[in-house]
Amino acid sequence: MKKLLSILLVAVMLFTATSLVGCGKLKDVNTISLTNAKEYYEVNDSMTVDFTLTMKDNPSVNVEYKNINLVTGKNAPNGTKITGFDTKTAGVRVGTIEVGGCKATFEYVVYEKVTKVSNESGLQTALNNGGAIVIQNDINLTKTLEAGAPFTMYGQGYKITLPTSAEGVTVINFGSRDGVDKVPAHLKDGATVEIVNTIMEIQEGKTGSLKGLQFANCKNMTVKLSHTTIKIPTYYAISIYKGCDNMNLTIKNGSTSAGWCGIQSWSPNVTINIENSTLSGANKYPVGSNNFAAIVINTGSSHTENLAKFGSADNNTVNITNCTLIANTTNTAEQHVIDIRNTSSKVNFYGNNIIKLVKTTVENKTNEYFWSENQNQYYFDTDGTMVYKYSVGGVEKDPTDSADTISVWSNRT
Repeated sequence: MKKLLSILLVAVMLFTATSLVGCGKLKDVNTISLTNAKEYYEVNDSMTVDFTLTMKDNPSVNVEYKNINLVTGKNAPNGTKITGFDTKTAGVRVGTIEVGGCKATFEYVVYEKVTKVSNESGLQTALNNGGAIVIQNDINLTKTLEAGAPFTMYGQGYKITLPTSAEGVTVINFGSRDGVDKVPAHLKDGATVEIVNTIMEIQEGKTGSLKGLQFANCKNMTVKLSHTTIKIPTYYAISIYKGCDNMNLTIKNGSTSAGWCGIQSWSPNVTINIENSTLSGANKYPVGSNNFAAIVINTGSSHTENLAKFGSADNNTVNITNCTLIANTTNTAEQHVIDIRNTSSKVNFYGNNIIKLVKTTVENKTNEYFWSENQNQYYFDTDGTMVYKYSVGGVEKDPTDSADTISVWSNRT
Protein backbone atom coordinates (compact mmCIF):
# COMPACT_ATOMS: atom_id res chain seq x y z
CA MET A 1 0.00 0.00 0.00
CA LYS A 2 1.47 3.33 -1.06
CA LYS A 3 0.04 5.37 1.77
CA LEU A 4 -1.13 4.22 5.17
CA LEU A 5 -4.25 5.69 6.65
CA SER A 6 -3.45 7.31 9.96
CA ILE A 7 -6.23 8.13 12.40
CA LEU A 8 -5.28 10.74 14.99
CA LEU A 9 -7.73 11.75 17.66
CA VAL A 10 -7.35 13.95 20.73
CA ALA A 11 -8.13 12.79 24.25
CA VAL A 12 -11.64 13.64 25.36
CA MET A 13 -11.32 13.02 29.10
CA LEU A 14 -8.71 12.71 31.86
CA PHE A 15 -7.99 9.58 33.86
CA THR A 16 -5.37 8.87 36.52
CA ALA A 17 -2.00 7.33 35.65
CA THR A 18 -2.33 4.11 33.68
CA SER A 19 0.05 1.17 33.58
CA LEU A 20 0.86 0.07 30.02
CA VAL A 21 2.77 -3.04 29.01
CA GLY A 22 6.36 -2.31 28.00
CA CYS A 23 6.45 1.32 29.13
CA GLY A 24 6.00 1.25 32.89
CA LYS A 25 3.93 3.78 34.83
CA LEU A 26 2.84 6.61 32.54
CA LYS A 27 0.33 9.42 32.85
CA ASP A 28 -2.64 10.01 30.58
CA VAL A 29 -2.43 9.18 26.90
CA ASN A 30 -2.91 12.31 24.78
CA THR A 31 -3.40 10.78 21.35
CA ILE A 32 -3.81 7.37 19.72
CA SER A 33 -2.50 6.94 16.17
CA LEU A 34 -3.36 3.89 14.10
CA THR A 35 -1.36 2.65 11.14
CA ASN A 36 -2.16 -0.29 8.87
CA ALA A 37 -5.82 0.67 9.33
CA LYS A 38 -8.18 0.96 6.38
CA GLU A 39 -11.50 2.65 5.75
CA TYR A 40 -12.72 -0.44 3.90
CA TYR A 41 -12.63 -4.20 4.47
CA GLU A 42 -14.07 -7.31 2.86
CA VAL A 43 -16.18 -9.79 4.79
CA ASN A 44 -13.94 -11.95 7.04
CA ASP A 45 -10.88 -9.70 6.57
CA SER A 46 -8.55 -9.53 9.55
CA MET A 47 -8.30 -6.16 11.31
CA THR A 48 -4.69 -5.90 12.48
CA VAL A 49 -3.15 -2.49 13.19
CA ASP A 50 -0.28 -0.83 15.03
CA PHE A 51 -0.80 1.67 17.86
CA THR A 52 1.33 4.71 18.59
CA LEU A 53 0.48 6.35 21.94
CA THR A 54 1.58 9.89 22.79
CA MET A 55 1.78 10.76 26.50
CA LYS A 56 0.44 13.94 28.06
CA ASP A 57 3.27 14.24 30.58
CA ASN A 58 5.86 14.03 27.79
CA PRO A 59 4.48 14.62 24.26
CA SER A 60 7.88 13.87 22.73
CA VAL A 61 7.61 10.25 23.91
CA ASN A 62 5.73 7.85 21.65
CA VAL A 63 5.04 4.27 22.72
CA GLU A 64 4.38 1.74 19.96
CA TYR A 65 2.46 -1.53 20.00
CA LYS A 66 2.53 -3.85 16.98
CA ASN A 67 0.07 -6.29 15.41
CA ILE A 68 -2.97 -5.47 17.52
CA ASN A 69 -6.07 -7.40 16.50
CA LEU A 70 -9.01 -5.01 16.72
CA VAL A 71 -11.54 -7.87 16.78
CA THR A 72 -9.99 -9.95 19.59
CA GLY A 73 -7.86 -7.29 21.31
CA LYS A 74 -4.77 -9.51 21.09
CA ASN A 75 -1.44 -7.64 21.69
CA ALA A 76 -3.23 -4.46 22.88
CA PRO A 77 -1.84 -2.55 25.91
CA ASN A 78 -3.19 -3.57 29.31
CA GLY A 79 -6.38 -1.73 30.17
CA THR A 80 -7.32 -1.07 26.55
CA LYS A 81 -11.05 -1.22 25.73
CA ILE A 82 -11.81 -2.01 22.08
CA THR A 83 -15.40 -2.22 20.82
CA GLY A 84 -17.30 -2.14 17.52
CA PHE A 85 -14.80 -3.92 15.25
CA ASP A 86 -16.22 -6.82 13.23
CA THR A 87 -15.97 -8.04 9.62
CA LYS A 88 -18.39 -10.98 9.78
CA THR A 89 -21.05 -9.20 7.72
CA ALA A 90 -21.19 -6.25 5.33
CA GLY A 91 -22.16 -2.82 6.65
CA VAL A 92 -21.04 0.60 7.88
CA ARG A 93 -19.64 0.52 11.41
CA VAL A 94 -17.91 2.67 14.01
CA GLY A 95 -15.29 1.18 16.33
CA THR A 96 -13.90 2.78 19.47
CA ILE A 97 -10.57 2.41 21.25
CA GLU A 98 -9.99 3.65 24.80
CA VAL A 99 -6.59 3.60 26.47
CA GLY A 100 -5.00 5.79 29.13
CA GLY A 101 -7.95 8.18 29.23
CA CYS A 102 -8.00 8.75 25.47
CA LYS A 103 -10.89 7.65 23.27
CA ALA A 104 -10.52 7.22 19.50
CA THR A 105 -13.37 6.55 17.08
CA PHE A 106 -12.92 4.91 13.70
CA GLU A 107 -15.58 4.65 10.96
CA TYR A 108 -15.14 1.88 8.42
CA VAL A 109 -17.13 -0.06 5.82
CA VAL A 110 -17.27 -3.83 5.31
CA TYR A 111 -18.13 -4.94 1.76
CA GLU A 112 -19.15 -8.31 0.36
CA LYS A 113 -16.61 -7.72 -2.40
CA VAL A 114 -13.87 -5.20 -3.15
CA THR A 115 -12.63 -4.79 -6.73
CA LYS A 116 -8.90 -4.06 -6.90
CA VAL A 117 -7.63 -2.33 -10.05
CA SER A 118 -4.18 -1.45 -11.33
CA ASN A 119 -4.74 -0.24 -14.92
CA GLU A 120 -7.12 1.81 -17.06
CA SER A 121 -9.17 -1.08 -18.47
CA GLY A 122 -9.65 -2.58 -15.02
CA LEU A 123 -10.75 0.77 -13.63
CA GLN A 124 -13.24 1.36 -16.46
CA THR A 125 -14.72 -2.12 -15.93
CA ALA A 126 -15.03 -1.44 -12.20
CA LEU A 127 -16.77 1.90 -12.86
CA ASN A 128 -19.21 0.10 -15.15
CA ASN A 129 -20.08 -2.44 -12.47
CA GLY A 130 -19.98 -0.13 -9.44
CA GLY A 131 -19.44 -1.14 -5.83
CA ALA A 132 -16.21 -0.78 -3.84
CA ILE A 133 -13.13 -0.03 -5.96
CA VAL A 134 -9.53 0.05 -4.67
CA ILE A 135 -6.73 1.63 -6.72
CA GLN A 136 -3.41 -0.24 -6.35
CA ASN A 137 -1.00 2.00 -8.28
CA ASP A 138 -0.81 5.19 -10.38
CA ILE A 139 -2.89 4.97 -13.56
CA ASN A 140 -2.35 6.96 -16.79
CA LEU A 141 -5.43 7.23 -18.97
CA THR A 142 -5.77 7.21 -22.75
CA LYS A 143 -9.32 8.58 -22.70
CA THR A 144 -12.08 9.80 -20.41
CA LEU A 145 -13.44 7.33 -17.87
CA GLU A 146 -17.23 6.85 -17.97
CA ALA A 147 -19.11 6.14 -14.74
CA GLY A 148 -21.69 3.39 -15.17
CA ALA A 149 -22.99 2.59 -11.68
CA PRO A 150 -22.85 3.95 -8.11
CA PHE A 151 -19.41 3.35 -6.61
CA THR A 152 -17.06 4.09 -3.74
CA MET A 153 -13.44 4.46 -4.86
CA TYR A 154 -10.49 4.24 -2.48
CA GLY A 155 -7.44 5.70 -4.18
CA GLN A 156 -4.92 4.99 -1.41
CA GLY A 157 -3.12 8.17 -2.43
CA TYR A 158 -2.43 7.07 -5.99
CA LYS A 159 -2.83 9.29 -9.06
CA ILE A 160 -5.27 8.94 -11.92
CA THR A 161 -3.78 11.13 -14.67
CA LEU A 162 -5.13 12.27 -18.03
CA PRO A 163 -1.94 13.04 -19.99
CA THR A 164 -1.64 15.46 -22.91
CA SER A 165 -1.76 12.52 -25.34
CA ALA A 166 -5.13 11.24 -24.08
CA GLU A 167 -8.19 11.46 -26.35
CA GLY A 168 -10.62 12.65 -23.71
CA VAL A 169 -10.76 15.95 -21.83
CA THR A 170 -12.42 14.76 -18.59
CA VAL A 171 -11.03 12.40 -15.94
CA ILE A 172 -14.40 10.87 -14.94
CA ASN A 173 -17.59 11.67 -16.85
CA PHE A 174 -21.04 11.22 -15.31
CA GLY A 175 -23.00 12.45 -18.33
CA SER A 176 -22.86 14.69 -21.38
CA ARG A 177 -24.31 18.20 -21.47
CA ASP A 178 -24.49 18.23 -25.27
CA GLY A 179 -27.99 16.98 -25.95
CA VAL A 180 -27.36 13.22 -25.81
CA ASP A 181 -28.04 11.68 -22.40
CA LYS A 182 -25.18 9.24 -21.88
CA VAL A 183 -25.82 8.54 -18.20
CA PRO A 184 -26.91 4.96 -17.40
CA ALA A 185 -30.41 4.81 -15.96
CA HIS A 186 -29.27 3.58 -12.55
CA LEU A 187 -26.94 6.59 -12.17
CA LYS A 188 -29.57 9.18 -13.08
CA ASP A 189 -31.75 9.45 -10.02
CA GLY A 190 -30.59 9.16 -6.43
CA ALA A 191 -27.23 7.46 -6.97
CA THR A 192 -24.40 7.85 -4.46
CA VAL A 193 -20.77 8.20 -5.51
CA GLU A 194 -17.85 8.48 -3.07
CA ILE A 195 -14.17 9.10 -3.83
CA VAL A 196 -11.65 8.69 -0.99
CA ASN A 197 -7.91 9.48 -0.84
CA THR A 198 -7.53 9.81 -4.61
CA ILE A 199 -5.51 12.22 -6.77
CA MET A 200 -7.03 13.10 -10.16
CA GLU A 201 -5.16 15.42 -12.47
CA ILE A 202 -4.81 16.52 -16.07
CA GLN A 203 -1.29 17.26 -17.26
CA GLU A 204 -0.23 20.83 -17.94
CA GLY A 205 -0.34 21.54 -21.66
CA LYS A 206 -3.45 19.48 -22.36
CA THR A 207 -5.96 21.50 -24.42
CA GLY A 208 -9.75 21.48 -24.69
CA SER A 209 -12.60 22.06 -22.24
CA LEU A 210 -10.93 20.18 -19.41
CA LYS A 211 -12.82 18.78 -16.40
CA GLY A 212 -11.88 16.60 -13.48
CA LEU A 213 -15.44 15.44 -12.73
CA GLN A 214 -18.33 16.29 -15.07
CA PHE A 215 -21.98 15.71 -14.11
CA ALA A 216 -25.10 16.06 -16.27
CA ASN A 217 -28.61 14.60 -15.99
CA CYS A 218 -27.83 13.18 -12.53
CA LYS A 219 -30.88 14.16 -10.47
CA ASN A 220 -30.80 13.69 -6.69
CA MET A 221 -27.25 12.35 -6.81
CA THR A 222 -25.08 12.37 -3.68
CA VAL A 223 -21.36 12.90 -4.28
CA LYS A 224 -18.74 12.73 -1.50
CA LEU A 225 -15.05 13.57 -1.84
CA SER A 226 -12.74 12.93 1.12
CA HIS A 227 -8.93 13.31 1.30
CA THR A 228 -9.09 13.79 -2.48
CA THR A 229 -7.27 16.17 -4.84
CA ILE A 230 -8.46 17.30 -8.27
CA LYS A 231 -6.02 19.48 -10.26
CA ILE A 232 -6.89 20.80 -13.73
CA PRO A 233 -4.54 23.23 -15.58
CA THR A 234 -7.44 25.11 -17.23
CA TYR A 235 -11.23 25.00 -17.13
CA TYR A 236 -13.26 23.23 -14.46
CA ALA A 237 -12.15 20.87 -11.70
CA ILE A 238 -15.78 19.96 -10.90
CA SER A 239 -18.57 20.92 -13.30
CA ILE A 240 -22.26 20.33 -12.56
CA TYR A 241 -24.27 20.86 -15.75
CA LYS A 242 -28.00 20.74 -16.44
CA GLY A 243 -30.26 18.00 -15.16
CA CYS A 244 -28.53 17.60 -11.79
CA ASP A 245 -31.42 19.03 -9.77
CA ASN A 246 -31.12 18.45 -6.01
CA MET A 247 -27.56 17.15 -6.18
CA ASN A 248 -25.72 17.09 -2.85
CA LEU A 249 -21.94 17.47 -3.16
CA THR A 250 -19.65 17.24 -0.12
CA ILE A 251 -15.92 17.99 -0.22
CA LYS A 252 -14.14 17.35 3.09
CA ASN A 253 -11.13 16.17 5.08
CA GLY A 254 -8.30 18.08 3.47
CA SER A 255 -9.47 17.75 -0.12
CA THR A 256 -8.33 20.14 -2.87
CA SER A 257 -10.18 21.18 -6.02
CA ALA A 258 -8.22 23.44 -8.37
CA GLY A 259 -8.71 24.66 -11.92
CA TRP A 260 -9.98 27.79 -13.66
CA CYS A 261 -12.67 27.14 -11.08
CA GLY A 262 -12.76 24.57 -8.30
CA ILE A 263 -16.53 24.11 -8.73
CA GLN A 264 -19.18 25.46 -11.05
CA SER A 265 -22.91 24.69 -11.04
CA TRP A 266 -25.57 25.05 -13.73
CA SER A 267 -28.35 23.01 -12.05
CA PRO A 268 -31.09 24.16 -9.64
CA ASN A 269 -31.40 23.29 -5.96
CA VAL A 270 -27.83 22.00 -5.67
CA THR A 271 -26.27 21.88 -2.19
CA ILE A 272 -22.48 22.08 -1.94
CA ASN A 273 -20.77 21.43 1.41
CA ILE A 274 -17.06 22.23 1.69
CA GLU A 275 -15.35 21.32 4.97
CA ASN A 276 -11.70 21.59 6.03
CA SER A 277 -10.57 21.75 2.41
CA THR A 278 -9.02 24.06 -0.21
CA LEU A 279 -10.66 25.35 -3.39
CA SER A 280 -8.77 27.51 -5.85
CA GLY A 281 -9.31 29.09 -9.23
CA ALA A 282 -6.46 30.29 -11.47
CA ASN A 283 -7.20 32.63 -14.38
CA LYS A 284 -4.67 32.76 -17.21
CA TYR A 285 -6.83 34.68 -19.67
CA PRO A 286 -7.03 38.28 -20.94
CA VAL A 287 -9.81 40.65 -19.97
CA GLY A 288 -13.10 40.26 -21.85
CA SER A 289 -15.56 37.42 -21.30
CA ASN A 290 -13.10 35.43 -19.22
CA ASN A 291 -13.86 36.77 -15.74
CA PHE A 292 -14.35 33.81 -13.41
CA ALA A 293 -13.94 32.56 -9.81
CA ALA A 294 -12.87 29.64 -7.63
CA ILE A 295 -16.57 28.90 -7.01
CA VAL A 296 -19.10 29.87 -9.68
CA ILE A 297 -22.87 29.54 -9.29
CA ASN A 298 -24.09 30.31 -12.76
CA THR A 299 -27.07 32.17 -14.18
CA GLY A 300 -30.63 31.35 -13.21
CA SER A 301 -33.72 30.59 -15.27
CA SER A 302 -34.23 34.27 -16.11
CA HIS A 303 -31.25 34.04 -18.49
CA THR A 304 -33.04 32.15 -21.24
CA GLU A 305 -30.06 32.17 -23.59
CA ASN A 306 -28.29 29.62 -21.34
CA LEU A 307 -31.17 27.27 -20.54
CA ALA A 308 -31.02 24.97 -23.56
CA LYS A 309 -27.32 24.24 -23.47
CA PHE A 310 -26.30 24.62 -19.83
CA GLY A 311 -29.35 24.81 -17.55
CA SER A 312 -29.99 27.15 -14.63
CA ALA A 313 -28.48 27.30 -11.15
CA ASP A 314 -31.43 28.71 -9.21
CA ASN A 315 -31.57 28.15 -5.43
CA ASN A 316 -28.09 26.71 -4.96
CA THR A 317 -26.67 26.66 -1.42
CA VAL A 318 -22.95 26.55 -0.66
CA ASN A 319 -21.87 25.85 2.95
CA ILE A 320 -18.20 26.53 3.68
CA THR A 321 -16.61 25.50 7.00
CA ASN A 322 -12.94 25.90 8.03
CA CYS A 323 -11.64 26.20 4.48
CA THR A 324 -9.07 28.05 2.39
CA LEU A 325 -10.37 29.64 -0.83
CA ILE A 326 -7.95 31.12 -3.37
CA ALA A 327 -8.39 33.28 -6.48
CA ASN A 328 -5.20 33.56 -8.54
CA THR A 329 -4.88 35.64 -11.71
CA THR A 330 -1.83 35.80 -13.97
CA ASN A 331 -3.33 37.88 -16.79
CA THR A 332 -5.82 40.75 -17.10
CA ALA A 333 -9.15 38.93 -16.66
CA GLU A 334 -10.76 39.26 -13.24
CA GLN A 335 -10.71 36.23 -10.97
CA HIS A 336 -12.82 36.32 -7.81
CA VAL A 337 -13.05 33.88 -4.96
CA ILE A 338 -16.82 33.37 -5.38
CA ASP A 339 -19.17 34.57 -8.13
CA ILE A 340 -22.95 34.10 -7.70
CA ARG A 341 -24.60 34.90 -11.03
CA ASN A 342 -28.25 34.74 -10.00
CA THR A 343 -30.39 36.26 -7.24
CA SER A 344 -31.72 33.10 -5.56
CA SER A 345 -28.53 31.29 -4.51
CA LYS A 346 -26.53 31.84 -1.33
CA VAL A 347 -23.20 31.09 0.36
CA ASN A 348 -22.86 30.44 4.11
CA PHE A 349 -19.55 30.65 5.98
CA TYR A 350 -18.98 28.79 9.25
CA GLY A 351 -15.93 28.28 11.45
CA ASN A 352 -12.56 29.79 10.57
CA ASN A 353 -11.88 30.49 6.90
CA ILE A 354 -8.95 31.98 4.94
CA ILE A 355 -9.76 33.92 1.76
CA LYS A 356 -6.89 34.75 -0.62
CA LEU A 357 -6.66 37.03 -3.65
CA VAL A 358 -3.40 36.58 -5.59
CA LYS A 359 -2.46 38.81 -8.53
CA THR A 360 0.69 38.63 -10.63
CA THR A 361 0.57 42.31 -11.57
CA VAL A 362 -1.14 45.38 -10.18
CA GLU A 363 -2.65 46.03 -13.64
CA ASN A 364 -5.21 43.30 -13.02
CA LYS A 365 -8.50 44.92 -11.99
CA THR A 366 -9.82 42.27 -9.58
CA ASN A 367 -10.60 44.39 -6.54
CA GLU A 368 -13.04 42.28 -4.54
CA TYR A 369 -13.20 38.77 -3.12
CA PHE A 370 -16.90 38.06 -3.63
CA TRP A 371 -19.29 38.93 -6.46
CA SER A 372 -23.06 38.52 -6.45
CA GLU A 373 -26.26 40.31 -7.41
CA ASN A 374 -27.01 41.16 -3.74
CA GLN A 375 -24.76 41.40 -0.71
CA ASN A 376 -27.23 39.46 1.46
CA GLN A 377 -26.51 36.34 -0.60
CA TYR A 378 -23.50 35.84 1.71
CA TYR A 379 -23.92 34.82 5.36
CA PHE A 380 -21.04 34.94 7.87
CA ASP A 381 -21.46 33.05 11.14
CA THR A 382 -20.71 35.45 14.01
CA ASP A 383 -18.95 32.66 15.95
CA GLY A 384 -16.41 32.15 13.16
CA THR A 385 -13.55 34.18 11.71
CA MET A 386 -12.75 35.33 8.18
CA VAL A 387 -9.09 36.08 7.40
CA TYR A 388 -8.60 38.00 4.13
CA LYS A 389 -5.21 37.88 2.40
CA TYR A 390 -3.98 39.74 -0.67
CA SER A 391 -0.72 39.65 -2.64
CA VAL A 392 0.63 41.25 -5.82
CA GLY A 393 3.68 39.87 -7.59
CA GLY A 394 4.45 37.57 -4.68
CA VAL A 395 4.41 40.41 -2.14
CA GLU A 396 1.88 40.20 0.70
CA LYS A 397 -0.13 43.43 1.01
CA ASP A 398 -2.73 44.83 3.37
CA PRO A 399 -6.15 44.33 1.71
CA THR A 400 -7.49 47.34 3.68
CA ASP A 401 -4.87 49.69 2.25
CA SER A 402 -6.71 52.42 0.35
CA ALA A 403 -4.03 52.37 -2.36
CA ASP A 404 -5.33 48.99 -3.52
CA THR A 405 -9.03 49.45 -2.67
CA ILE A 406 -9.74 45.74 -2.18
CA SER A 407 -13.28 45.16 -0.94
CA VAL A 408 -14.92 42.04 0.44
CA TRP A 409 -17.94 42.24 -1.86
CA SER A 410 -19.14 44.01 -4.97
CA ASN A 411 -22.32 43.97 -6.99
CA ARG A 412 -21.45 42.09 -10.17
CA THR A 413 -23.69 44.32 -12.31
